[in-house]
Amino acid sequence: MKSRLKKLKKLFLKTSQATAKRQKAVRFRISTMLMAFVVLLLFSSSLYAASVTISWQPNTEPDLAGYRVYYDTNDSGDYQHVIDVGNHPYHTFTNLNDGETYRVSVTAYDLYNNESDFSPEISFTTPETTATELNMEIGEVTINHEWQRIDYDQEFDDPIVVASPLSRNSSDPAIVRIRNVDETGFEIRVQEWDYQNDDHGSESVSYLVMERGTFTLDDGTRLEAGSFNTDNATKEFDTFSFNQDFQVVPVIMASVATVHENDAVIGRINNVSQDSFQYHLQEQESNEKVHAEETVMYIAWEPSQGTIDGIAYEVGRPDNDIPSSGQAIYFDQDFSESPVLLANMQGVNGPNPANLRCLNKNTVQATLAVCEETSKDDELQHKAEPVGYLAFAAADNGSNSGDDGNNPESLKIEMGEVTINNEWQRIDYDQEFDDPIVVASPLSRNSSDPAIVRIRNVDETGFEIRVQEWDYQNDDHGSESVSYLVMERGTFTLDDGTRLEAGSFNTDNATKEFDTFSFNQDFQVVPVIMASVATVHENDAVIGRINNVSQDSFQYHLQEQESNEKVHAEETVMYIAWEPSQGTIDGIAYEVGRPDNDIPSSGQAIYFDQDFSESPVLLANMQGVNGPNPANLRCLNKNTVQATLAVCEETSKDDELQHKAEPVGYLAFATAHDDS
Repeated sequence: MKSRLKKLKKLFLKTSQATAKRQKAVRFRISTMLMAFVVLLLFSSSLYAASVTISWQPNTEPDLAGYRVYYDTNDSGDYQHVIDVGNHPYHTFTNLNDGETYRVSVTAYDLYNNESDFSPEISFTTPETTATELNMEIGEVTINHEWQRIDYDQEFDDPIVVASPLSRNSSDPAIVRIRNVDETGFEIRVQEWDYQNDDHGSESVSYLVMERGTFTLDDGTRLEAGSFNTDNATKEFDTFSFNQDFQVVPVIMASVATVHENDAVIGRINNVSQDSFQYHLQEQESNEKVHAEETVMYIAWEPSQGTIDGIAYEVGRPDNDIPSSGQAIYFDQDFSESPVLLANMQGVNGPNPANLRCLNKNTVQATLAVCEETSKDDELQHKAEPVGYLAFAAADNGSNSGDDGNNPESLKIEMGEVTINNEWQRIDYDQEFDDPIVVASPLSRNSSDPAIVRIRNVDETGFEIRVQEWDYQNDDHGSESVSYLVMERGTFTLDDGTRLEAGSFNTDNATKEFDTFSFNQDFQVVPVIMASVATVHENDAVIGRINNVSQDSFQYHLQEQESNEKVHAEETVMYIAWEPSQGTIDGIAYEVGRPDNDIPSSGQAIYFDQDFSESPVLLANMQGVNGPNPANLRCLNKNTVQATLAVCEETSKDDELQHKAEPVGYLAFATAHDDS
């Protein structure tokens, strides 16, 4: 201590000879009454952390610039650690070791960086506490731009909450914000970047809650849950040390868990090692590189797989970095249902503000993409980034994926036939859905003008639907009938063993190539698929084509009219896959099948295997691609024993309407709800 004071004395003497203003600044002192209070946070681990807040009477000098907090655990007289807390007369220490004695002193400094003497020293000792078991909770929820409260299913003493990544139902760049984390729950929402309107639709996101502390699982795997406070600079990384030395480099999930400033902000992780990692905040690229101090919560977990309380988990890093165009990561195990998935970038190859989005996931893989914002320019390309993930067997899935996926009693279904035209029309369900999947097809052909079905605003109570003509037409279309089917998201097995599945995925913006999408289960036989574009992220007319359907996956891509460029905004596609079968559900007769013959553009009848008492609600979709030109199915007529279908092209590029015959699949239901 003496050597430091002597050094400071020389500095003070030197500066005091410059100007009277500086001399005055040298002489101010920290208030001699330095007050402290200790808040002990008890949790389970082999190494504990305490939160300690110190505060002091603020200085009144007009040229005060801030304070520095010096601290250490040794009694050598020197302080090995210093924190610049800015012009705040308080500081909170976090992640302090259990049973350690800390010595603390504070100085003030002025606008010229002249520093006062040390305040009187205080000391405190964090007490020993008793270890308890690891307390953990996972979930997946649907959120939008409004704050939503998530309540835990169990009690926590000092919970750490992380949440990521957002789905990408909307292509608008967006992030996750968390606030008001307490012992019973937290608040969460989607936030768009500041240059946007912050009116964002529904997205799904996974979260993980864990008691603060460090833990070692039965197999020796180490993990840690903690928090730290950032400074207000967003252009440089700070280093944060773990409360233990990991055996291998851990995977880190980190979330900004406060809202001390309303500007959208994300955190970037870098240089993760066995004892520390670097972190800094990023606002949108057009903003200044500054943001208010925030609390960041993190969970670090060594790569591993196993079970916790019967919940299968997996923690890992894919071999390849994830690009902005999106890429699949494959799990090392097959989950019985699509898992609760958390993912975070683990390094910085591209410096521009960016975060991860989840395009789709199932039991074997998830497709992730690195997404930038466009506040400064329209360029969205980002260098591929290293990623880490935590996947858990779905224990609490807020998106309601159908109970255990094998319970026919959990299957919720509704079908109908409606008359629509080119104006948007709202269809309300007759029952409540938690996470509905909606498909609709085929249009009748009361008018010979080529047209398609568009769907938007699917929510828990209903959806909107209309007829849309191709862009080269006037989009003034008369009345057509169309059938729709609504089902709760999930995988299901009926009493007779028939398997079905309702889900969704996001397309990319290319419309010239097929992407492969895996089912959330392995079907026993190749299913029939109904699929509908369920968003309108771009107004150009668009249809989807299905190809190469197998027992575990299918291919899909969008098509605009033939004269357009082969590009369309990312859209959400909803699908229902159903094994060929017939039977009854809640007393409603149904039939799922494929006609023996492909359907030509001239039209051909398909015959049902049963006689319906009335003309059934009929959904039909092409199941392959023999002709590549944009085309969709139309229903020319139907009755109790058959329906006549035709493959219809559009004429934006030429007047030729002939199309190769296409394979077709259908779902037919005894009329349960007929609004036509």
